[in-house]
Formats: sequence, C-alpha cells, structure tokens
Amino acid sequence: MPQDSPHTPRVVVIGGGVTGLSAGFYLEQAARRAGMPLDYLVVERGDTAGGKIHTDAFGGYVVEGGADSFLTQKPWALELVRALGLEAECVPINSLPHATYVLINGRPQPMPPGMTLGIPTRLGPFLRSSLLSPWGKARALLDLLHPVQQRIADESLAGCMRRHFGDETLDRILEPLMSGIHNSLAEEQSLLATFPRFRDGERKHGSLINSIKEAQSAHRPNGNKPLPPFMTLRGGMGRLIDALAHALGDHLRSDCPVAAVEHYPGEPRPYCIVLASGEVISADGVILATPAFVSADLIAEFYPGLACELRAIRYVSTGTVSLAYASDDVGPLPGFGVIIPRSEGRHINAITVSSRKFAHRAPADRVLIRAFFGGSRHPHAVEESDAAILAIAQRELREILGITATPRIARIWRLRDSSPQYDVGHLHRVASIESLCPAGLAVAGSAYRGVGIPDCIKQAQDAATHILADVGSNDTITVPTNS
Repeated sequence: MPQDSPHTPRVVVIGGGVTGLSAGFYLEQAARRAGMPLDYLVVERGDTAGGKIHTDAFGGYVVEGGADSFLTQKPWALELVRALGLEAECVPINSLPHATYVLINGRPQPMPPGMTLGIPTRLGPFLRSSLLSPWGKARALLDLLHPVQQRIADESLAGCMRRHFGDETLDRILEPLMSGIHNSLAEEQSLLATFPRFRDGERKHGSLINSIKEAQSAHRPNGNKPLPPFMTLRGGMGRLIDALAHALGDHLRSDCPVAAVEHYPGEPRPYCIVLASGEVISADGVILATPAFVSADLIAEFYPGLACELRAIRYVSTGTVSLAYASDDVGPLPGFGVIIPRSEGRHINAITVSSRKFAHRAPADRVLIRAFFGGSRHPHAVEESDAAILAIAQRELREILGITATPRIARIWRLRDSSPQYDVGHLHRVASIESLCPAGLAVAGSAYRGVGIPDCIKQAQDAATHILADVGSNDTITVPTNS
C-alpha cells in the first residue's frame, strides 16, 4: 500500500460518462466557491469520454448513438448547459399538431391532444381517438371514480396503471410510453422509482387524470413563456460531453482502466485506486460513476455486502439504427415517430423521425430516421450482425412506414448492458447501497435514482456535495446549481 502525506484533499471519480464528468465539474466549482483546496481526477477506461452519449456529426447529419435530448422539467441539465456556456446552442423540440403516433394493428395512429404520459387530460380528443375500443375508453375513464388510497408499499407500474385504466390502455398506450423510457417490463418496473408522482396522485385525488390536470394548472407560467419539454444541442448531445471534458482539462484521464478500489481506514489517504497498468493513486474520497456491476467488481474484496447489492441491479442491452433517405423517397411521416406496443410483436421497439423532431439533424433534402431495438423485449438483439440488424430495421420501416427505398446512410450502435432495470423495490435497494458505502465513498449514475441526463447530473451534484463534506473541513459545502 503506497504511503504519502496529504496536503490537499484528493478525490478520484471513476467513470467518464455524463455522471462522472459532471461530478468532476461540480467538485471543482463547489471547492472553489468554498475556498477549499482540492485535488481531483476523473478516470475513464475508454479512449474517449461520454459513456452512452455519442454523437456522429458529418456531411450535415447529426446522428445520435444514445440520448438525443434532455428533459427541461428537471432543471439540472439545462443549468449545467448554462454553466458551460452552451445555452446559445440549445435547440428546442419542434412543434407538430400530432407529435406521437402509436402502432395499432400494424398502422400508426395519432396520439390525441391532451395526453400526458399516455393519460388523457382532455376528454373530447380522447373519446374521438381510434387508439382504443369503446370499452377501452370507458374503462380508462373509470379512473375518474377511483377512490383516494394511502398505499405505502412499492408495486409494479403495470399493477398501478391496470388498476386505474384497464388492460387495453396499459397495453396500447401506457406500457410502450412509460416502460419504453426505461427499456423495462411494466410488470416488473418499480412505480416508486420511476413514476412516484402517480402514487402521490392516488393519495391526494384517487384519480390520476385529476391529479395531472391539477398539476398542469398549478404550473402554468405567470407571463413567462414556458420552456419546450425537450431540448438538444445544435451539434448533438456530444457537445455537452466535449464541453465538460474541456472544462476538466488535465483533471480527466482517458484510456485509464481501474482494476480495484482498496480501502484502508485510518491511513492519511484511506483509498487506493489500483489502475490496470499497476499504478496506484491514493485518495481521500472516491465517486463510483460506473455501471453498478462494474462498481461491484471494483470494491468486492473490501466490501462484499455492498458488491452483492450492486450486482443485484439488473441490466439489459439496447441498440439504435439510424437510416437516412432522400426526402423524395419517403412519403408522409407520422409526427416525430411511432411507439410500438409489445402486443404488436414487432422486432423494433420504437421509431423516431430525428430530422422532424429537431432542426439541424439532416440536410434539407434528407430524412433521418432512428429505430430502437433490444431492451427487455429482445435482450439478445444486440448480438445480431450488422447486416441482420439493418435488414430487420429496413423491413420494419417498410411495413410500418411504407419506405421501400435503400437508405443513403446507416449507422448502428450497440449499448451492451446499458439500461439498469428499476425493478419493484429498487429504491429500497438503493437506500441499502448508500447505507453500506463507507465514509468517503459515493455511487452515482443511471443505476440508482433516475436514468435520464438531468437525473445523472443531479446525482453527480449530490455525490460531489457528499464527498466534499466527508473529505473537507467544512461539512456544509454545497454544490452550486447556477454557476
């Protein structure tokens, strides 16, 4: 075990995805504001940072391998974008009369106006919609009579939605929308970990329709123009990664895999980060911003109980295939794309028309379309060959959208073991993981308290605050959110 005399607190962040990069950024910002000296380092095993965020920009195209935007309702991503000086590059989601379509019996049908996460808040358009049968609509509207319930225990998303809206609405609308966000099975997905607002709505109103309508009324802006629900960056979400990497400078080391994290309480610097190269970095604090199963391997020798809990978080693999066509080769397209219920039996999970969803995604005479595959529906799809995946995507686009032309470009991304599954009881497991972390060790990322970019950034802020309180003399240090 190496010995050195600490002069300045040292924190090592393991993992160079958006969580780890943000943690490094907020460590420096918080320490600077507190007047606290700090030595920090972000290490990434790959040759480039970014994790699941990857943008391929070429010839007028902006093709995303992972997330294509961030939610503005959760403020942390937009705050970081502003802190990095990227606000002028923000691109709002376009506005279309019918943005989302649902595949019903092989044909895309428009989602009616007034739907929030698939829950109707405007009854007229919902009743006129062709998405559900008359019985399905009547069953869904029984939610308005649902009694107030003071449930405490977690349950599956499917259980809650079925109780309120019935099987048909769950199958055709709610499951592909809500579970699609998490690439999960609605029957196993934790309600409290993914949509806790619905439990709050049950307790206050009983009816989820009335709960959402009240929330929308309460959040109407007073003279301020509301933010678009989603934003991206003109050059793609990879611009966020580039800006974070630039801000970290020499504090970021790529091509730097970690073999183990050792802990020797009572030593001047109690943590030893053992690199695959044999180099050892001593530290006062560590933030694990790696997938849960990777974090488990790193700390297993010293904390087997914590490693066991980390390994209990399941992951599934996902992928995307982006195809570009000449505009003249494509007929009318369904809004921003199509969500696909599991009952349709398709080999892809959803379709996004990227060039209609955001500006600056493709040249003016081209259409860029992205199809999603894998996840909980087809967990082994990522192991198919490029030729097989491309053939599946083209067949599905032909049968669903009527596109028979040969694509001008094709890009395939496989994200293996990329989507953590928030099974029922997930928050209890996360609380156990956090309680098992010794002083000076924190975990953060999509495996714990939210899978979206804003959620990961918020967890990075929280981890930075927690670690600085552990290693610094001032236990009231907080991370600035409007740097």
